[in-house]
Amino acid sequence: MNDYEWVLSNAGRIWAMVGEHLLLSSGSVVMGLLISIPLGIACARWRRLYAVVLVITSAAFAIPSVAMFILLMPFSGISRTTALIPLTIYAVAFLIRNVVGGIDATAPELRHAADAIGYGRVHRIFAVDLVTAAPFIWGAVRVATVSVISMVSVVSILGMPSIGDLFVDGMRRFYATPVIAGIVLTIALAAAIDALLVIVQRVTTPWARRA
Repeated sequence: MNDYEWVLSNAGRIWAMVGEHLLLSSGSVVMGLLISIPLGIACARWRRLYAVVLVITSAAFAIPSVAMFILLMPFSGISRTTALIPLTIYAVAFLIRNVVGGIDATAPELRHAADAIGYGRVHRIFAVDLVTAAPFIWGAVRVATVSVISMVSVVSILGMPSIGDLFVDGMRRFYATPVIAGIVLTIALAAAIDALLVIVQRVTTPWARRA
């Protein structure tokens, strides 16, 4: 069987791997974003909290993903939860700095104008601060997404399905085709999702494009 025939004969299994890989990647980035935005708002207001959050996220990011998976397995077993928790932590580590940085970039004049027309603190955060921060946040989402897509392959070492199964299969059989297919699919998935995020960013932040 040549390489092309191997890919065709395993197409169904490969697409299932891609689907699981995409689910873990997108799920962890979405959860990371849901955590990072309110946490970033709090950190922008209370700098001591920001210092603590940076220390914690930097320390967590330094822990190898395989070690975090192993530590969680006694509690959550071999499941999506075991994979999603570390990946979400990594996504938060990418996102939190840009959320705070974007809020900090809001011009004082805009805040003063919002206060002058009667915006409360919460209203101003959503109508002014987060709007200004949106391009920063989208940039971080793109970086986090591409990075997490690469990291997800590691879960296959622990028996959870992903594109990484192709790497494990290729290494076990000393067969290059699954490895090459895994590399191509990972790059293609990252490029496709990044291109989609660029489109979404352009649609949702037209003022940044005009600027």
